[in-house]
Amino acid sequence: MNQQWQAFLAAQQALFNENPDEGAAATLTAPSVCAIRHLAVLSIAGKDADTFLQGQITCNIHDTRADQSRLGAICTPKGRAIAVFVLVRQNEQFLLVMPATQLAAVKNHLQKYVLRATVSLTDCTDSLCLLGQWPDTTASSPLLLTTPIDNGVSIAFAKRTLVIAPLEQAMALWLTLSAQGFKAVHPEWWRNADIKAGMPWLCPTTAEQYIPQMLNLDRMGGISYNKGCYTGQEIIARTHFLGQAKRALFVGNCAALQAPAAQSDIFNAATQESIGHVLAAQCLHGSCQLMMVLQQPESGVFQVALPDATPITFTAINYD
Repeated sequence: MNQQWQAFLAAQQALFNENPDEGAAATLTAPSVCAIRHLAVLSIAGKDADTFLQGQITCNIHDTRADQSRLGAICTPKGRAIAVFVLVRQNEQFLLVMPATQLAAVKNHLQKYVLRATVSLTDCTDSLCLLGQWPDTTASSPLLLTTPIDNGVSIAFAKRTLVIAPLEQAMALWLTLSAQGFKAVHPEWWRNADIKAGMPWLCPTTAEQYIPQMLNLDRMGGISYNKGCYTGQEIIARTHFLGQAKRALFVGNCAALQAPAAQSDIFNAATQESIGHVLAAQCLHGSCQLMMVLQQPESGVFQVALPDATPITFTAINYD
């Protein structure tokens, strides 16, 4: 993260190091803003950028417009997702928003396929800032609706907004929102909202463990089955056309005091059989939120639990 941005946030008391639960009541009810540090941006630019990306990602590059971003994944030749990203078309480049922990792995993976293409891959960690905003409104925009703002973009996440902007624009926006009554909150609240919404970000532990359908990317418009070949396409397409995706992403919550680690087992509460794994989990404000990749029940809804028998309550994922 840009050092000037960090210094600015410290002066604004942006709650980086404090207990995320502090000010929780205001976070749940008042307009809020946070500086997102767990996500980062990789720029793909050059005259061959669109053709190059089309051969590497699960979504269709031609479905991405300046006013509509897309969710997608970059996969291994075996169809396993290395990272899930939001793809943004901006001017003459594409921006891939993904967990900061996955950016280097994705950049190194893509670099192997550049060959003679005129493409540049740039880590924008020090040049672009990310802000999360909870607007004071009950209206929601279509998922990933994108609006250009100065030299940046604003991306709709249901009732939340993700802003990507250069340093000066990010600082100006922060001050404007503060003047409008937005309260600075800990960035863990954005991650908490992503878990509840079923945004399947990957980390080094979960990378290359799942095909995209297991992460519900098909339900989120993140997979194109008619765009042509791309790395991992054969396995992903075969799974779709043969109907063999036997696992899917679910969200839930429980009373655990400590979040289980990624890839921890999830058990069928009745049979004590392991039926899946934790994709991500977080304890915040007295509740543990989880994303889980589980076997899909053949009938009805099974009850699941952590290894210590703590029961998990399912909540519906609404991708509309």
